[in-house]
Amino acid sequence: MSYQRPGIAAKLAGTSENVPGGKKSNGLTDTTFRTLGEFRTINDIRTLIINFFSNDVPVTIGDVGVVEDTLEDETTRTFVNGNRALTLNAYKQSGSNTVKVADDMRSSYARTFLDILKWAKAQYKLPLRAPGK
Repeated sequence: MSYQRPGIAAKLAGTSENVPGGKKSNGLTDTTFRTLGEFRTINDIRTLIINFFSNDVPVTIGDVGVVEDTLEDETTRTFVNGNRALTLNAYKQSGSNTVKVADDMRSSYARTFLDILKWAKAQYKLPLRAPGK
């Protein structure tokens, strides 16, 4: 049996893509649907079938390699006034109102920040605080 890394990588990439699932228009608003291709556990990756052979015997990622949960190397750091910061990127859809998108982002920022803060405190048990406090 021979497996090529590009083929396995392509299978993983294709399985974990978020794919457009359709759009529903309701007068003034459009709702876009996407199918979320996410792995929820390491075992989901380990048991992903990458190929079938002549008698329909499934071959999984775990059959051809080791699947481990590790950390990715840090590639970017953000600082504001010398303090480490979190960067959020937002992208608007083509044709949407830029000012409305910016206003909506500002109005949801506080709620998003508090959610992230609560998650980070629970996840890392760090003494995190809101800016300016």
